Amino acid sequence: MSFQKEYRMVYTIKKYFSELFRPSQNTASSARKNTKQSRNNQSISCKGQDTSPKKAPAEAPAQHPTQHLNQHSNQHRASAKKTPQEDIADYHHTVPAHQEKNNQNHDQQKQKQSESKPQPEIDEIDTNDGLITGGIYALQEQEDGPDTVYWLAKVIYVEKQVVHVLCYAERADHLAPDLLKQELTIGLNSEDSSFGLAHLPLAKDDFAANAVLLGQRSLKDNDLAGYQIYVDSVFDCLDEQAPDWLKKAASFAAWRYDRNAMAALADRYLIGVDLLRDSKKALYWINRLVHAGKGQVQPFKTIRKEQDILTGGIYAFQLEEAMYQTCKIVLKDKHSVQCLNFPSLLGQLPEGTHPVQIVEQVATRRAGTPPMLSHVSRGVAEFLAQAPVFLGLLPVTLNELHCYRAHLPHMFDGAVFRESAWNSLLRRAQQGEAQAQLETACHYLDGDPAWEVQRNISEAIRWFTEAANQGHSLAAYNLALLFLQGAEEIQPDPQLGLEWMTYSAQLNYGLAQLCIADCYQHGKGCPASPALAHAWYSLAITADNNLSEEARKKARQRKYYIEGTCSDKQLAAAKQYFLQLQGAGSDVMSSQGNMYGDMYA
Repeated sequence: MSFQKEYRMVYTIKKYFSELFRPSQNTASSARKNTKQSRNNQSISCKGQDTSPKKAPAEAPAQHPTQHLNQHSNQHRASAKKTPQEDIADYHHTVPAHQEKNNQNHDQQKQKQSESKPQPEIDEIDTNDGLITGGIYALQEQEDGPDTVYWLAKVIYVEKQVVHVLCYAERADHLAPDLLKQELTIGLNSEDSSFGLAHLPLAKDDFAANAVLLGQRSLKDNDLAGYQIYVDSVFDCLDEQAPDWLKKAASFAAWRYDRNAMAALADRYLIGVDLLRDSKKALYWINRLVHAGKGQVQPFKTIRKEQDILTGGIYAFQLEEAMYQTCKIVLKDKHSVQCLNFPSLLGQLPEGTHPVQIVEQVATRRAGTPPMLSHVSRGVAEFLAQAPVFLGLLPVTLNELHCYRAHLPHMFDGAVFRESAWNSLLRRAQQGEAQAQLETACHYLDGDPAWEVQRNISEAIRWFTEAANQGHSLAAYNLALLFLQGAEEIQPDPQLGLEWMTYSAQLNYGLAQLCIADCYQHGKGCPASPALAHAWYSLAITADNNLSEEARKKARQRKYYIEGTCSDKQLAAAKQYFLQLQGAGSDVMSSQGNMYGDMYA
């Protein structure tokens, strides 16, 4: 495949996912439907995508309680732990804040590119060849010998030539139905040090020919987090202003295991050369490098060749008799070997010990002081001259990456460094971009170690407010849950929470409509009203609000329960109020008082 075709393919995938994660777009494929349904049923995980609805049930503008919120946001400061209410736990347990990576400048640039270059179509989800989105598959890791081992993967997206999977750390020596009952791990499995990856693109034909379907699990919002980093990073490299060599590197890193290309992306994301500084994307590409070295070198082998120096590898070399220095390769590129030396020495090489236990042994604390990792940059010849022994392979952690970053600027002396992804997001929020304001609030709400953002509830409330005041339904919903639930140093305010929840529901956000129905059914922040609860459940079920089928099923069950306990007068009032919610030009907030009068007369 030529570079031109690869360029177009990568760009088209990015364009497709930009539309997928943009709330105003219509559902266009089964992949999009599955993704949106899974997002609508998620608790807050600040790393997902926006699921804002496409239209409101009424043409009249929704009213929002800005003045009340400003008073509260000035009173409530400091980080807080969320305490969800049991009565609304069926739909949300903590504040949801699915986000999309929607950079307007990039969209404008890519629109110019799409006008000048024809783009191929993205395939729909393909199940005819046996690959099922959400399917859990087992693949044989060792083809020869009696010790057959299988690794597990979950398919998250299928296209014409590539299948994108989550690679789990768990291994199995035989295939059995109970494999799906165990908890599957992304990252490191501490029991046997096997390593799972949040996203891995594989050749579709090879995968389909060798994978065995064990079962199917629904796609969760965070299943796409690694894939989104992958697509975003390729998109960054294909920016109009990116140098040609970087576009080429992105192509090779995306579709092949070109280690030098992936290392180049990791370095530049780490310090902001040609790209915005972003530790998340740097860590993604480095750990793709770690996974690429899996099984390449046998443990406890003295290495003599450059290709046996692996990113993420744990190595030991002898300093003196019976004393060994241990190090971890945080990145191996075509120029040098970047090592992190552990502070303790080994008296002997513990053959047969997993690398996790080795690292724990050499990284033990001394005199109550945590060990300090020291970074050393070595040439390939210098490293091999010490006759290092390969002990195992481990993923690179965020702390190890930051330790390496402190040294990295010296290697790019004279380069022009760009701002961090966090500063770029904050600048966009300050310029009034509603989606950026939502994402900023989410980072403050949970904190983000990768972006070095400290948790700050007052700032989260501030930016949720800014976005909600611009009509962002998800931001209003987040504010509503914060005040309904309360948190550390933030007292619950059910009345204010209900006002924000009503505002979000008027913007046709499905989970807000369900939450309001729960509040009226159980009297949270308002008098209990079966008729109002019935009307809001009906609206949530019938509106085009991207609710999952599971959520709609729960809403129907509660609606039928109310019908069995209400009087004829209450059911008539519920029907009247439901028509008002559906009708164009109705003022929902002003009609609420009349309904109370009718029901309690």
